[in-house]
Amino acid sequence: MLLFYLIQFSFAFAFVLVCAASKAQDFDISKTNELVQLLTVENVRVTHQAKVLEERCTDRDTSYDSPMKFEELPEAWRHSWTVGLNRGATPEAATAFAEASKLRLPSPNPFIPEDLEMKAAPSPNPALPQRLPGAPKVVNYVFHRQDDVFMQPKALLLCVIRTPFISQDATSFLRASIWSQLVQEALSEFSYDAEIASCSYSLDAGDGAIMLSAAGFHDKLGVLIEAVTAKMLQIGTASIDSVPENFYNLVADRMADALKNQAYHSRPLSQASRRFSELTKRGGSFTVEELLAAFEANITRESICNLVSEMFGTCHAEALIMGNQTPKDALDLVGKLEGSLGLKCPLKELPLFEEAQLPAGRTLWRLDSTDKDDPNHAVILKWQFPKSVEVSVRLLMVGKLLSSKFFDVLRTQQQLGYIVGMGTVPGVNFSYITAQVQSEFGPDFVRSRIDAFFTEHFAWLEDGVQEEEFQTCLRGVLSELKMKPKNLSEEFSRFHTPFVKRTYDFDRKDKQIALLESGEVNLAELQRFVREDIRAAPALYVQVRKVLEKPDKPMPEGAVVPEASTRDLGDVET
Repeated sequence: MLLFYLIQFSFAFAFVLVCAASKAQDFDISKTNELVQLLTVENVRVTHQAKVLEERCTDRDTSYDSPMKFEELPEAWRHSWTVGLNRGATPEAATAFAEASKLRLPSPNPFIPEDLEMKAAPSPNPALPQRLPGAPKVVNYVFHRQDDVFMQPKALLLCVIRTPFISQDATSFLRASIWSQLVQEALSEFSYDAEIASCSYSLDAGDGAIMLSAAGFHDKLGVLIEAVTAKMLQIGTASIDSVPENFYNLVADRMADALKNQAYHSRPLSQASRRFSELTKRGGSFTVEELLAAFEANITRESICNLVSEMFGTCHAEALIMGNQTPKDALDLVGKLEGSLGLKCPLKELPLFEEAQLPAGRTLWRLDSTDKDDPNHAVILKWQFPKSVEVSVRLLMVGKLLSSKFFDVLRTQQQLGYIVGMGTVPGVNFSYITAQVQSEFGPDFVRSRIDAFFTEHFAWLEDGVQEEEFQTCLRGVLSELKMKPKNLSEEFSRFHTPFVKRTYDFDRKDKQIALLESGEVNLAELQRFVREDIRAAPALYVQVRKVLEKPDKPMPEGAVVPEASTRDLGDVET
């Protein structure tokens, strides 16, 4: 009877959860009392599950035929529990017993909301984040949009604190990374309360900055930020005690494993992609070899001391705030954050995001795999284009027309490998067409198959694609661009990249839609783009060769590898 009742109650509770987003349900006090009355010693069931009990379990589970055994609970257990329960027969006795046993109720959850009212949005309310005037001295770029769509009493904040300390060398970057993970570990004391109250927070180091994010009910976002910033200031002071040894050992071991795995056990495609980024980007990033060497030579528990003062001595910070927050609320929140961290000295000059321009023509970069046990090669091709709305729209169309064909030809028909893909990718200062294949065939053969595909299909784009297919593709791209965010978090994520990369072009997607709907991007214009822009674009092949002593997969009968029309990167001054 007990089991049946609990199952029925579970179904009712699940229904409440599903409906909670649209309607607040009333508690059924009588049913709750009925359930509580069932929580007696007579109804207790104890489950033991261990390998050592296998011989004792002489019955079989009817569902999975697993060893099991039902037994009566020892009477001594029941008696002991009954005596324990009866010690609190009156409120006074229960209180006295709890105090004597050093028991207490948990402290109130500081993140549970108290104000669920929606704040009136301005009219008209901007559809995109706007920079607010009157920002503090250091966090002086504050972008804000007040929610008027999802109407939830929640808010999200992302603060990017840019400091030259992180990007000055690999050791400094590692110190900041370990510090941020130590703070995350120290914040675990809030994790249960935060989860119960639908709050979240994170702290990361990367690209020359510390990135702090927080999300939760709007009236408790400040409380959450105060809790996080307090821990940020407690970890990495002058005292070695500010670097808890147990947390440090955990984080350091985890980072050592991650660096070694990335250096020696990452898949070939990941190696090729990472090498391309290392080659073309400058400012705040280091090679995995540099990081691993710095970690082994310089990182100790003592190296985290004094980090806070070094890192936050001079910095520049920017914040993006969205949700149920007025402009004044947003500025107050940022002011509280700046004051809590003691940010006082702004940077005079901001760091640059630099991205190398590829040399004209086609270039080939051959590399040996760092994983001695992986039987695969990898080839990545990157075409580089100027970054603009006009170019991005045309690249979206090309990607839509060719990506499925690339997979079908190279993966399904030619079976070059399991990992095959093609698409368009925005960079910091450029846009790219990217094609990638991981394969047990020789890398030169794979590269020749990629070349053959684009030779054939660029010609098809210039002369063979029909108006009907072009229009279908255009409608598909428009449909994807017009897809509305389903919640506040999705809307926030749409503005994440332009905010973090400091382009602030939050209206980029709107401009892409307007351009596609204007009719300017027609079939003739796309054909011109392929003929004049794509064919003239600089391209770089990154080719990772396996080092495992294992023969390559044999090429199909009659297949040949044509002479490469590329130059080796070793012959190019970089």
